[in-house]
Formats: sequence, C-alpha cells, structure tokens
Amino acid sequence: MEYEACKEGVNKEKRIKLTVIIPIYHGEQYIPLLLKMMHDNYDRARQQLESFEVIFINDSPEVELEIPVCREEMYSIQLVTNSENRGIHYSRIRGINESTCEYVMFLDQDDKISPNYMRYMISEIGDNDAVVCNGYDAGRVIVRSTSELRENIRNKNKWIAAAKTLFPGQVMIKKESIPTQWLQNVITRNCADDLYLWMLMLSCNASFRVIEKKLYCHVATGFNKSDDLLNKLQSDKEVFSHLINNNDLSLEDIESQYIDLGLDVVDASVLGRLQNQQVMNRVLEGWMANRERDFCISQFLIENGYRRVAIYGLGNLGRHLIYELSKSEIDVVCVIDRNKLSEGFAKIKQPGEDIGEVDCIIVTPVTEYGHIYEQLSMSYSCKIISLETCISLAVVLE
Repeated sequence: MEYEACKEGVNKEKRIKLTVIIPIYHGEQYIPLLLKMMHDNYDRARQQLESFEVIFINDSPEVELEIPVCREEMYSIQLVTNSENRGIHYSRIRGINESTCEYVMFLDQDDKISPNYMRYMISEIGDNDAVVCNGYDAGRVIVRSTSELRENIRNKNKWIAAAKTLFPGQVMIKKESIPTQWLQNVITRNCADDLYLWMLMLSCNASFRVIEKKLYCHVATGFNKSDDLLNKLQSDKEVFSHLINNNDLSLEDIESQYIDLGLDVVDASVLGRLQNQQVMNRVLEGWMANRERDFCISQFLIENGYRRVAIYGLGNLGRHLIYELSKSEIDVVCVIDRNKLSEGFAKIKQPGEDIGEVDCIIVTPVTEYGHIYEQLSMSYSCKIISLETCISLAVVLE
C-alpha cells in the first residue's frame, strides 16, 4: 500500500474539540506561565474551538498542586493526581482517558508555545491524523527542512529519523488515531514514549501534515531527562523491543536507521564525555543560531525582569556571556567562581560569599547545572537558571 503522508483539502473554517494534556512533576513553578499560554491561545482561537479543556496530571502526588483561576474561564481546567509517581507516558495516557475531546495536544511542563499555536494548527489539520509545526530546541530550528521531514515520513527506511525529529509539543493529534498499542504498553523509562507513539502512527499509515511555522519551543532547563544519554538509549531500546515484538519493525530495520544502537554498553566514563560534548555542541550551536537571527540573551533577561545578574563560572562560556552582556543594559554585578585568581575580572566571589542584590544567577557550566543549582540554592534565594535556558527562551515564535 502506498503511504500517504498528508491529505489535502485543509479547511480554514474547521471547528474542533481540543484537549491539552500537561503532566507536572515537581513543576508547580511552571503552572502560571502554562495557564497564560492557554489563555492567550484560547483568546485567539476561540472561533475555531467548539470545546476546549486543559488537563494537568500531577505525577508528584506528595506535592499538593493548586491551579489558580484569575477569571471566569470559558473552558475547562482540570487537575488529576496520580496515586504515585508513574512517569510521563502513564500520565499522558491518563490525560487521554480523562479527555472528552476529539483532538489532543501533549505539552511538557517547561514547554513554550506561540499565542497563535492553536489558531494555526487547527486551520491546517484538515482531515489528517496529525499536524506538525516547526519550532526551536535550545535555540536551534528543530526541522531544518520540512520537505525532508515529509519525505522521511513517506519512507519506512527513514521513519526513525522522522520520529526522532518530533517533540510532543509540536504535534496536534486526532485522538482516535492514537494506536491502542501505545495506550496499553507503558514505557517504563521516561524519555521515548513519544518516539513510540510516532513509530506506531507511522506503521499504521497515519497522515501527518507538516507546516513551516515556528510555533513551539522546547526549553532546556538543565534538568531535562532527555539529556541523560544512558537513560535515553535504554528508553529507546525498550521502545524498539515493543516494536519488534509486535512486528511493526524488524531488527534489520532498526539497525539500518539507528546509529546509537549498542551505545548503552559503552564504558560509563566514555558515555559521560559523549553526553557532555553533545550538550556543549547544542549550546554553542543554539547560541550562534540566535545571534544570526538577532535573538539576544539580554532581551530575554530584560523581558523577565533580570537586569542585575551574577554569572557562575569563568570558563569559555562564562567569558563569552560576560562579553555579550557588557554591550547591553544588563548589569553583571559579579562573577561567582572557585578560582579568585582569574585575571581580568575584579568582582569575583567564591560560592557562598555575599553577592548583594541580584535578580538571578546564570550558571554557565551547563553540563553540571543540577549539582551547581543544589549548592547555590543553599546560599542564595534569587532565581538560578542555566545559560542553556536563556538560550532556549531567547527565541521569538510566530
């Protein structure tokens, strides 16, 4: 059977029922921004929405979440709490089971979408099973060639490449097109449930419409599970095991497409260095891509009220950041570094020393952010963010 990547006949006047499903894991700080994004999107797409609901799934039940409602809403906002931590795949399935609508979107708690996201996606989905937008990942354009992605979707020998391109937040899906197998087989390692979903949909000849507009931003926070290379590889292999057992793909299909197969048995220290190098490459590529598009870190800082900052780390990234911010309105109050003998910087503090009044600390050793965050949190009450987060959020969506 010839594979059909996209059905024509987009209906610009289409009205749909839509559910947005958002798992939350120790992410209560993200809820106000998520609610604002939902409000902004609903305001612009209300004429295209016959029904709209937002379902938060609390996957950290030891934390009691509250969903603030600032006005009388014209749509449903629900909070569902898992009895225990069950992972993102289970939480997404639970959201689907709670959904009363015909279309669904999956957002991560730290995702960012354009205020025009729903308006454009609804107008483009037509009779397709899913519509895919473009966007940014840590400053880099996710889909560099939409024509190539369309070709990969059509070609079984390129399905893994196509599936690896997509983040859940890029896609709006017809609920009835989500395969039963995905709803019944929960991936136990967080990371690759979306890979599993796309591979199953492709094997079922689902139709995907791909659009050019950059409406989505995947934010690198420094705590992303997808940055754990060993966990990612093991989660991928769990997915491939399911696909092989169900005869959706053969081992030969996977071996011919998946270049990282077997990397999880590599020595841990080698794997760690590879992971760190991948993160550093992503940061530098995203930073340079932002500068080429005139997206400035300083603008992101100003928009978020971070005008007085401290910078942690005087390595290469720290020095580049200091130089960039020196040409902006941002006041670099001091640099925090264990080496007080660093040349050329008068205002150097060791971790734990008084740094005065600052709006945030920017951590530039991005591969060590989690450990550094824990240490700094014990001494400072201001916001502590990764340089990669600044790069991620400096983009402008359509």
